[in-house]
Amino acid sequence: MSARFHDHLRARPGHPHRSRPVVLNTWEAVYFDHDLDRLTHLADLGAEVGVERFVLDDGWFRHHRDDRSGLGDWYVDETVWPGGLRPLIDHVRAPGALANAQSAGDGLSGRTPAPPTDPGTPWAAGSGSPQRPGAR
Repeated sequence: MSARFHDHLRARPGHPHRSRPVVLNTWEAVYFDHDLDRLTHLADLGAEVGVERFVLDDGWFRHHRDDRSGLGDWYVDETVWPGGLRPLIDHVRAPGALANAQSAGDGLSGRTPAPPTDPGTPWAAGSGSPQRPGAR
């Protein structure tokens, strides 16, 4: 039954026909312990084994230094990333490195403000603005 359903979904005109990218999500590797050298090294290791998308998970935005604090501030935490995310993004997108960089916005809450439209925001290096989630 599920195979038939998957076949039906894959037959739709808008369904992508390319393989899904190999993803490296930083959460399990660093949790909230973000460090540029550590993350660029992780990106390099990922590129060596064929990772195609680098996802910078929790820990990059303000007011979220542990799993008991608020989620969804769209602004880079200057105390963690004094130079912003651009050095990491540039490293990940350099020739011979990973093909894509994006940030994870999966833990947003209903109090999360709308994302800024500034092209310097973290998801600008990925695949478009994140969508605000509904109630969980």
